[in-house]
Amino acid sequence: MDGYHVRGYDPRTGKELWRFKDEAEVKTPTPFASDGKVYLAGDDGQLLVLRAGRAVDVVARIDMGETVFATPAISRGTMYVRTRGHVYAISATGRAAADR
Repeated sequence: MDGYHVRGYDPRTGKELWRFKDEAEVKTPTPFASDGKVYLAGDDGQLLVLRAGRAVDVVARIDMGETVFATPAISRGTMYVRTRGHVYAISATGRAAADR
């Protein structure tokens, strides 16, 4: 990332593969990757999900409603997101974490 630009690089060569500018302010916290996806959270409350690959593929945009304060964490198929006033548990399966 640089400012509001997200860039993808070839891990072997370091060559830039793509560049993406989004309206979401994906500046902080630290981007992270899991299960073939890259997650970027921003000061504007947007959580941007990209599929890792040789081209830009936006999988989802999630409006968290307030600033995301920490890098989200994933455990046992559930992503935990801390915003200014809340902690959310988001399951990829749509099932509540307590149901598993």
